[in-house]
Amino acid sequence: MTEYVCPLCSYPLLSHVRSGKLYLLCRRCNQEMPYGLSKNLSRINQLEEQLNWYKLLSENTHDIILFLQPNGKITKANNAALKAYGYAGEELLALNIQHLQVPEMADFNQPINEAEREEIVFETLHLRKDGSSFPVEITTKIIEIGEEKIILNIIRDITEQKQIEQLLAQQCAKERLIGSIQERIRQSLSLPEILHSTVAELRDFMQADRVIVHRFLAEGKGFPVVEAVAPGLPSMLKFIIHYPYILEKKYLCQYQEGKILAIPDIHHAGLDVRLIQLLTFFNIKARLVIPILQKTTESEIAVSNQLWGLLILHQCSTSRQWQKSEIDLIKVIITQIAIAIQQSELNQQLQKVQEKLQQLALLDPLTLIANRSRFDEYLLSEWQRNLHKKTPISVIIWQIDFFKQYNDTYGYSAGDRCLKQIATTIRSTVNLSGALIARYNGGEFAAILPNTETESALLIVEEIRFRIKALEIPHTNSKISKFVTISYGIASTIPDRNSSPAQMISDAENALCKTKKARLSNHPKVSSHPLNLPNHFASNQPQNSKKNHHNINQKSTNIELLMGYVAYYLSRGKSVLSSLSGPLYFRGLVYEYCGYHQDFQNFWTELQQRRDFRELYVEGDIDCFGNFLDGSCTVGSCARCNLPIPISEGSVYNVPNCTLCNHQFASEKIAALPAKKEFDRQSAKTSVVTIGTPPSDTRKLKKLFAINGFEVTFLSKIEAVDDQFLPNVVDLVLIYAEISELQGKAWAEKLRCYQQLKEVPIVGLTSQAKFSLPWINKTLGIEDYILDPLGGERLANHLRQICELQSQISAPALYWFPC
Repeated sequence: MTEYVCPLCSYPLLSHVRSGKLYLLCRRCNQEMPYGLSKNLSRINQLEEQLNWYKLLSENTHDIILFLQPNGKITKANNAALKAYGYAGEELLALNIQHLQVPEMADFNQPINEAEREEIVFETLHLRKDGSSFPVEITTKIIEIGEEKIILNIIRDITEQKQIEQLLAQQCAKERLIGSIQERIRQSLSLPEILHSTVAELRDFMQADRVIVHRFLAEGKGFPVVEAVAPGLPSMLKFIIHYPYILEKKYLCQYQEGKILAIPDIHHAGLDVRLIQLLTFFNIKARLVIPILQKTTESEIAVSNQLWGLLILHQCSTSRQWQKSEIDLIKVIITQIAIAIQQSELNQQLQKVQEKLQQLALLDPLTLIANRSRFDEYLLSEWQRNLHKKTPISVIIWQIDFFKQYNDTYGYSAGDRCLKQIATTIRSTVNLSGALIARYNGGEFAAILPNTETESALLIVEEIRFRIKALEIPHTNSKISKFVTISYGIASTIPDRNSSPAQMISDAENALCKTKKARLSNHPKVSSHPLNLPNHFASNQPQNSKKNHHNINQKSTNIELLMGYVAYYLSRGKSVLSSLSGPLYFRGLVYEYCGYHQDFQNFWTELQQRRDFRELYVEGDIDCFGNFLDGSCTVGSCARCNLPIPISEGSVYNVPNCTLCNHQFASEKIAALPAKKEFDRQSAKTSVVTIGTPPSDTRKLKKLFAINGFEVTFLSKIEAVDDQFLPNVVDLVLIYAEISELQGKAWAEKLRCYQQLKEVPIVGLTSQAKFSLPWINKTLGIEDYILDPLGGERLANHLRQICELQSQISAPALYWFPC
C-alpha cells in the first residue's frame, strides 16, 4: 500500500473512514484531509523536488544550461550561460533561443521535432551580446514536469576543440604538402618541373598572391626562374627583374647567413624608396623572403653555405602579418628545394660524366678525334644511308711520312705533339656536314665524307697538305722534305649491292701506297726554307714562286688567306657585311691553342653556305670575298697602320691606301667602342700587363706606348706577379711567353686570384696557332697587339664583351692568339 506523508510536516498519515468517506489524519499536526487532496500535494512536492535537482545540477556545471518553452522562449538559464553570452539574467530570459543563433543557421523547429522522438546532439554557431560568434555543441531533450513540456538545452562551447581540429587539419595539410614535394623529388630529376609544382602548391596552401623562386648568378645578379601568381596580377617573369641585387645589396649578407626578411607592410618597413616604387608597380603590399642555401665543401673539413637563390611570397590584396607557423613550414620546404637543387646538379654532373665517358669511348685519347672503332661504325651507317639514297661517299686516308723516323729522332713526346697538330689541322679544314675525322692507326688519319665525289675530296686533301706544310714542323730524317709531310689515298664510290665498306677501305689503302711510292721516287730529299719575304706577309713573295704552285694549291692558298684575313678582324670585334642582310655579327672565340676555335669554324661554315658568300666583305674594306677567291687579291700590310689589307695580285704596293685604318669605325676610337667598365679613376690610359721575356728595347717601347695612350707593365715571369707591382686598374693581360695549353690555364687561374685581374681578359700567345695567319712569316711582337689601331684598347674591350655575352660556366680562362 502506498504510504502518504503530511504535506505540512512530512509525518506519515493514518487513514480512517468517516461518514463513508476515506480521510487521512496527521497525528503530529492533528490535521485531517480528504484522500485525493493529499495525493495531489504529494505530486506537487515531487515535482518541486525534481526542479530543485535540475537547478542544483545546472548551477554546478561548466556547460551552458537553458530551459526553453516549446516556442523557444528562454525560461531559465544557469550562471555559465550568463557568462558565456554576456547577458544579465533578466536580459537573457527576455530572449528567444533564435536570438542566440547565427541567422544563416537559425532553424529551431528541426531539432525540436527530432527531440520529440529522442535526445539529439548537433553543432551550430551562437552569438554573444557583443555580436561575436562561437561554435557550440547542443544536446536537446524534452522533459515533462507535471503536464508541462520543457525543452532542456545542454550547450557546450567547443571553440578549443575546433581550434585543435583546425590545427590538426593544417598539420595534415602541411604533411601532405611536404610529402607531395618529397615524392616529386624522388620521382623527377627535372628541377624546373619540381620548382613549378612547388610554388603553385605553396601559393595555394599559403593563400598568397604570388610565389617566386629567384636564382642568383655571379656577383649577386640573377632573375626569377619560376612563378605562381593569382589571376589578374602582372607576372614578374615577363620583366627582366634584378631587384634583389640592384636594390637589396644591404640584405645580401643577411641572406647568405640564412636570415629571413618578413615584411607585413612595405610602407612601414624602412625600405629604399626605389624598392618601394618597384614593389608598388607590381601591387605588392607585404612580402616574405627566405634564402635558399646550398652547402658547398671548401675543403675536406670546412663546409660553407652558398646563396643559391630566394623564395619570395607576395601579398597584393592587403598587408599581412606573417605567422611563425607559416615561416616554419616554408623553412621545411626550403630544405626540400635545396635537396632538389643538389639532386639536379648531381644528376647534371652525372650526365656530363656519362656523356664524357661515352665520348671518350669513341675518341682517340691523344688527338681527341674519333678512334678506329667509331670510324668503322660510322662508315657502316653512312654506307647504308648512301646506299639507300644512291649518293656518293668518299674515304680519305692520310699517313705521316716517315713517322717512325720522326719518333726515333725527336722522341715520343714530340711525336704526340706532331699527331695533335696534324689532327687539329685536318679537323679544322674538313668542315663538311656529316664528315667524320678519325685516328686510323699510329701515324695515320682517315676521313669519311658523305655526299662527296673525288674532285671535292681532292680539293680538301690539297688544302690540308698546304696547311700542314705551313706548320713547318722540322723533320730532318725525312727523305722528301726537312719538314713533316703527309701522303694520302682517296676512294670514292656510289654504294651498291656489289660493293662493300671493306672494299672501299682497301681501295683507299692501295691508293695511299701508290702515292707514297710515287712521291719517294719523284722527290729526292730537297731543301725547304721558310719564305724569304721583304716584309712579314707571305703575299709579297716573288712572282716566280707563285707560278710553281699547282692550280688547286693556289685555290687553297686563296681560301686560306681569306679565312685568316677575316679571322684577324673578327678577333678584334669587326663584323662581316652583306649587301642583303647587313652586318653579320660574330661574338664567339676565333683562335684556340692550336688553330681556329670551333666558334669561328662554325661561323665560317655558315658564311660559305650563304648564296652571297662571294659578295661579302669585312667592315671597312672595299674588296669582297670573290676577289680573293678569283685570285685577283692577296694580303699585304698597310704602311701606316701595319694592318693586313687586300692587295691586287701582281701589283706593287707603294702608297698607303688602307680603307680600314681610314674608316670611321677605326678612327673614332672611343665613340665606336663598347661601353667600358666603370672604373674609379681619372686617367684615360689603357693599362696592359705583359708577362714573359721583356723586349730588349723596353724603355723605348714604354715611351712609344705612353705617347699612344698605353701604360704597359713588363713582368718577366708569373712568379713576379704581385699586388705591389700591379697597377690599380688593368685592362688587359698579355702572356708573352711560349707556354703549353695546360700551363697557360694554370697561369690564368693564378692570375685570377688577384683582385685587379678577376675580370680582366687574359691573352695567351701560341705559335701552334700560327697557321691561322698564313700570310705572316715572323713572330708577332707586343707592339702588334697594342699599337695597331685595332689592338690594345679595342682588343681589351672586345674580349670583355665576349666574356659578358658568354655564360660564366663556358667562359674561357684565357684567350689564345697567334704569335
